[in-house]
Amino acid sequence: MAPLDARRAGLREAVAAAAEDYSARNPESRRLHTSARSHMPGGNTRSALYWPPFPVYVTRSSGCRVTDADGHEYLDVLGEYSAGLYGHSEPVIRDAIARVVDRGFSNGAPGEGEIHLAGHHAAENVDILIDDHGSRVALPVWELYSAALKRFGAVPTLIEWDTKLPALEILLDEARHAQELADVHRHAEFA
Repeated sequence: MAPLDARRAGLREAVAAAAEDYSARNPESRRLHTSARSHMPGGNTRSALYWPPFPVYVTRSSGCRVTDADGHEYLDVLGEYSAGLYGHSEPVIRDAIARVVDRGFSNGAPGEGEIHLAGHHAAENVDILIDDHGSRVALPVWELYSAALKRFGAVPTLIEWDTKLPALEILLDEARHAQELADVHRHAEFA
C-alpha cells in the first residue's frame, strides 16, 4: 500500500471511530434526527444545522449555555449565528416578548405604539400613490407624522427603506428628521 493510501485509510478509520463514539454518546439526538428525517429531507429546514452523522438536538438554553437531548451542556459561542447576541432567555427580552404576546401581535394591521414611515411614488396615468419603501419620505408624510405625534405623543418610529437603498447620509438625515419631530412633541407633552 502506498504511503498516501495508508494515510487515507488511517483517516477513514479515525473518522469512523469518532462517528461511532459520537453516536454512542448521543443516542437521544440520533433518535430525534431519525424521526425528523422521516418527516422532511435531511431532518431540518436549514442545511447549516446538519453535520454527519447527525446533529445534536438542543432541548434547553439559558444565558450562554445550551443543553442537548442527551444532557450534555455546551458553551454557545455561536449565538444562533448572531440572533442570540444577548444570550438565550434573557429576562429583559423575555418580559418584552410576554408583553407583546399578551396584547397580540401580527394582526394584519398597524398596531398601537408604532409608526412606520416610507417613501412613495406616483403611479403613471392614475391618481394614486404607491408605498414603495424606496424613496425619501415626502413632505405630506412628514406632516402626517407630525400630526400623529401631536395626537398620540412620541412613539417608536421605523423609517422603512427596503429597495433602492441610498447613501448612509440620506438614511441618517431621515432618521434625524424623525427624531427632531419626536423630540418637539415629547417636550410639548411635558410643557
